[in-house]
Amino acid sequence: MENFIELKKKLDGEIIPCSALAEYFLRKYHQEKKIDYLPGSDNFNILVDRNLNEKELKMLNKIQEIILNQFKETGVQKALNFAVFNILNQICVYPISDINKYTDNNDNVLPDAFLVNKGTLLRNFVRDKIHTDLADHFIFGIDARTKKRLGENYELRHNDIIKIVSAK
Repeated sequence: MENFIELKKKLDGEIIPCSALAEYFLRKYHQEKKIDYLPGSDNFNILVDRNLNEKELKMLNKIQEIILNQFKETGVQKALNFAVFNILNQICVYPISDINKYTDNNDNVLPDAFLVNKGTLLRNFVRDKIHTDLADHFIFGIDARTKKRLGENYELRHNDIIKIVSAK
């Protein structure tokens, strides 16, 4: 913690404390069904104590005390989000078929998420990320949240959920 405080004093801009090793073990033990952990969260639950030896329990307690309790996360997800959304200037867009259930044609909820540059226009998104034929026959888009029609020059926003309407 002292190093982090000193670093904050010396550097301008965003500093994201991060422990990839802690995130690795949390995800590994989650995958092995030893703990319940959601990446980016500030805690985890041990599912069955007997599945973990004393060394593993001690390590998990250290992760909780030293990293999660102080920084509220391992920092891996925060660092990735900062890099993608702030440095690379990306936004996330979700194309769907059903504007009421937010599903595709197979009833999968928000099945696809696309990262695109801020400033991307709807028609370019359709052409570049979905299908050129759909873009060629594009009529309009629909914002699934507001149900408003969107023109081809609509500038996409972060976390837009969009239905594309085409003539084909």
